[in-house]
Amino acid sequence: MTTPGAGPSANGPSGTGSQPALFPRCSQAMSDRPARPLWAWTLPAGLIATASCVATAVARGVPQVCPAIYPAPASCSLGVRDSPANVGGALVVLLAMVVLITGATLSPEQRERPLSWLVVALGPMSMIAPITTLLVGGGGGSEAAPVLFGAVFCGLMTLLAVVPSFCTRGRRPGSPR
Repeated sequence: MTTPGAGPSANGPSGTGSQPALFPRCSQAMSDRPARPLWAWTLPAGLIATASCVATAVARGVPQVCPAIYPAPASCSLGVRDSPANVGGALVVLLAMVVLITGATLSPEQRERPLSWLVVALGPMSMIAPITTLLVGGGGGSEAAPVLFGAVFCGLMTLLAVVPSFCTRGRRPGSPR
């Protein structure tokens, strides 16, 4: 039952209480195509998290650049990179686990939008964790190249994981590009 004065425009185009689609063509195209399988979301998320954790571990071992003064600055103490590495790695793994749990609990028709947002959030987090770990201790120079490569790899993997769902939104299956 609708409230008085609430016509189809207030309750959506069909009057069922659903919100009208912001981009009807995209919504129609998303409903026409089959949902991506769960592994198409969790495999890239796992690769992103693994690459980020490896890059963070490499960043932890990069030599620190410290001035030769006594007493040494606090950023030159041993283990200064342990805390950001642990926190960043834990957040990346937690976000990857949220992707897995969300994908496993939602139906295939419902999981595309939440998983795409979660993987988009995982991308920057997986890049921030190793770079923050590297910069906390004053690292730099040629030893930083593997860490930066790992961060860029995480960003590219995020694009590869999410772009297929956005590229096909406006097209119907079988329609020309």
